[in-house]
Amino acid sequence: MSYCHSTRFVDFFIPTSSDHVVRRAVQPWMQIYLQSVSSSDAEHIRTLVPRVAIFISFLFWFRGRRTLSLILVTLSKILGIAMPSVSRLSPLLVVLATFLPLAAATNCKSNEFWYKDSSCCLPSGGPKTPPTPPKGSDCPPTTHYWGQKQGCCVPRNQPPANPPTPQCPKGWDWVAAQRRCVPAPPPPPPPPTCKSSEFWYKDSGCCLPNGGPKNPPSPPKGSDCPPSTHYWGDKQGCCVPRNPPPANPPTPQCSKGWTWTSDQRKCIPTPSQPNCKSNEFWYKESSCCLPVGGPKTPPSPPKGSDCPPSTHYWGDKQGCCVPRNPPPPNCPPPQCKKQWGWIPGLRKCTPTPEPPQPPQPSPKPGNGHVYRSHGILKRSKSRSNSLCPSGLSACPIAGSLGQDYECLDVQEELESCGGCVSTGQGQDCTTIQGAWNVGCNNGSCYVHTCEFGYLRSPDNKSCIRIGN
Repeated sequence: MSYCHSTRFVDFFIPTSSDHVVRRAVQPWMQIYLQSVSSSDAEHIRTLVPRVAIFISFLFWFRGRRTLSLILVTLSKILGIAMPSVSRLSPLLVVLATFLPLAAATNCKSNEFWYKDSSCCLPSGGPKTPPTPPKGSDCPPTTHYWGQKQGCCVPRNQPPANPPTPQCPKGWDWVAAQRRCVPAPPPPPPPPTCKSSEFWYKDSGCCLPNGGPKNPPSPPKGSDCPPSTHYWGDKQGCCVPRNPPPANPPTPQCSKGWTWTSDQRKCIPTPSQPNCKSNEFWYKESSCCLPVGGPKTPPSPPKGSDCPPSTHYWGDKQGCCVPRNPPPPNCPPPQCKKQWGWIPGLRKCTPTPEPPQPPQPSPKPGNGHVYRSHGILKRSKSRSNSLCPSGLSACPIAGSLGQDYECLDVQEELESCGGCVSTGQGQDCTTIQGAWNVGCNNGSCYVHTCEFGYLRSPDNKSCIRIGN
């Protein structure tokens, strides 16, 4: 019997929300037990079952459930000595060893209910004065409140078997992994207004003429465009559509002997079967082999371009950003640096326009140095947190002359999470090795997804490489 089958058997009797110490200990014993059942070795079963039951009972004794443990030890000894056909009752011992102690753990008061996701009893209806969520967190107002001991939002009443997604306040999003509401990301800026004879092409971030030009440019050598739907755009450096594409456009059809690459947005000669080296991986978006982990000294992106710092680097041959490791399937868009946005059609980061800011009072001349707060330049006498709006910290700008600094919310800032990185405090979440999508919540980095070949750590703060 395989490890997978024993895991399923343990999952049936011991839910993942219950005692993890018991789960880890029972797993290997359960695998041995199932192997014995499959081999029909009655004598082995007769001697094994009492040992398993006694072992589980010892665990429950260690965890403070002594009465049930004594009952189970006595019962297992009697059955193991007096009944040679004890194998028929072995499932009963497993139930007694798992279900009854867990049932005892869920013995809540009459005015409480058992919340399995946090493995605790909660007051029905919630407390009269619930704790205030920490900064950067909130709870659904009608159904949940902040649980100080649990460190997340907990329900006011017993949730149904298949609960719907909790409804956060306006401007907040529910994160199931953290069981809390976090500030929703700002909506993308609206596209600029194009002429009546043009349409907005978001993948390249520009306006294009409807139907395309009468005499489109010729693609460079080694490149081609789908003849009926696309043409070569010199300014974009790729193929662009003649008409507005649908919401979920199909893969463009290249001429025979050519293959469409979505990251370069063009057709290239169909490559032969990929044959990468042992320290390389095949990147189908660029139809090429790339070194695992990326080069030691990657090329610098051209002016006006950048790459996600922890996951990508600039590929001179590809003319775009390429991943350091195989990207995970159905991966979300890579995360660019602050004030840069990912353009899927160009496969690179480009500067994002600053949102309009309210007018600020004119500073007094000769008052000292300049600092930047959300794109606005101001003057002040010295660097101090009191110079920033409430809730923001003054962080020196690396590489700047004089004493320039910027006001950051270190509780949510990706590149200065928990403190100013420029002063040696906090953490730059975008540099976590193997992380594909990260966040900063309450001054701590949180990994949402990892690259292919990595797994999230148990505390969700890093990515662990699988294998060598």
